[in-house]
Amino acid sequence: MLWLGLHLPDFPLEVFSRSRLLTEPLIVSDGQSRRARVMAANAMATDAGIRMGSQVKSAYALSPEVRVWVRDALREQQALEGLAAWACQYSSMVSLEPPNELLLEIGSSLKLFHGLQALLEKIQPGLNALGYHACCAVAPTPLAALWLARVGRFVCIEDKAGLISGLSHLPLTITGLNEAQVKSCQSMGLRVLGDVLRLPKGGLNLRVGRQWVTRLQQALAQQPDPRQAFEMPLRYQNSLMLPGISTSTQSLIFSGRRLLEELVGLLRASQRGVQTLCWQLLHVDGEITQFSQAMLRPGRDMARLQLLLQESLERLQIPSDVAEISLVVDDMPLLDAVDDDLFVVDACRQDQRSDFIERLNGRLGEEVVQGVSLVMEHRPEYAWQGRRDFFSEKKAPKTAPVFTSSGRPLWLLREPVLLRMNAGRPELGGRLELVSDCERIETGWWDEGDVQRDYFVARNRLGECFWVFRCRGSEGAWFMQGVFA
Repeated sequence: MLWLGLHLPDFPLEVFSRSRLLTEPLIVSDGQSRRARVMAANAMATDAGIRMGSQVKSAYALSPEVRVWVRDALREQQALEGLAAWACQYSSMVSLEPPNELLLEIGSSLKLFHGLQALLEKIQPGLNALGYHACCAVAPTPLAALWLARVGRFVCIEDKAGLISGLSHLPLTITGLNEAQVKSCQSMGLRVLGDVLRLPKGGLNLRVGRQWVTRLQQALAQQPDPRQAFEMPLRYQNSLMLPGISTSTQSLIFSGRRLLEELVGLLRASQRGVQTLCWQLLHVDGEITQFSQAMLRPGRDMARLQLLLQESLERLQIPSDVAEISLVVDDMPLLDAVDDDLFVVDACRQDQRSDFIERLNGRLGEEVVQGVSLVMEHRPEYAWQGRRDFFSEKKAPKTAPVFTSSGRPLWLLREPVLLRMNAGRPELGGRLELVSDCERIETGWWDEGDVQRDYFVARNRLGECFWVFRCRGSEGAWFMQGVFA
């Protein structure tokens, strides 16, 4: 087995700050009391002289514009689980190491991703896209991978024979010893693991306890170290706080993109797709703005999801400042395996058509973009109806045949237009000439919409063609019902 350890040193800060590009000093405190201390700070805060462990009131003295958050353990746990779900696309065995570490068994994934280097080249940029900075290390045991990752530089030990030499230089402070145990070891002149490994095990048990000695043996592959696998959820829900209260569309798109990155990782790991995404914007006054994105076909393409989010946000009217953005996906259907044909032109055209309609839905609204379906009705104004689910991939219900003529136009008006008469002949852009035989429609007596009409195709002097009719028994009035392309 081969394990990848991920250590996130700035995790308490990143759960707040990864929702936007940072332009101000930020710190996380360990409480709200007057003696609260700094436990995490970004680069701008450290450049201002703020140091870990210093009091928050000292940070305000050094940088009055500093933004302070109180550590949120629940939010950290939710963020770590979201990161674990994303990491499942690279390993079938992901283990949580709260509060700020993950373990991935990558030995069984190397062939799939064409080697260790190629796999790491996917994971590291992916973490950056999510807004996390992680220190990585590779080792044959999970504990060794974690301890090496905590050092802060990449180390790779691919076989058990190299564990002792690879771990010997590690300081004792990163191995899980408490402060009293570290002082006890230092009093004996022990500074690094290599010093400890030269001692007899019996004396070491008395100094630091049997439990830590067991962990040391697990790190050296001398005892088994079973890990609990993270179970991928079948529902996605996560949120991001906006560090700066904002109604900026670009800020919301930036935050939403990081939520989508997490979601896409989960979908890839579970071989699933998404068809409906539900977004929520929590405003500073407690009000909530909700909107959803409905896709015509399930998918998990990041570019497609991001484009739909951008179209929706640019159309959305945001009433007040937004403090938090949330994404909820309740249904993640399995994606069927597809056997690609040699000629896939039709499939590509269908995908392009679906993507175009989805963009229209996002930009104009689902209530605006509709399809048209036929209705069993002779009267032209009632022979069709709008359908919002027309473009759905679900099989449309069968409709009864419609008795139509091939001479009818595709563009039918909702209400017929009365034509101007000149010397007993209808005019529209000039005098109209009838160029077809009569099509008679007599129907509708049962619903108080009785019609008795004679329809013709008419052409004016410009060559424009119209579908016109006159009512039987009214020889003087002519109406235009449709226009031919």
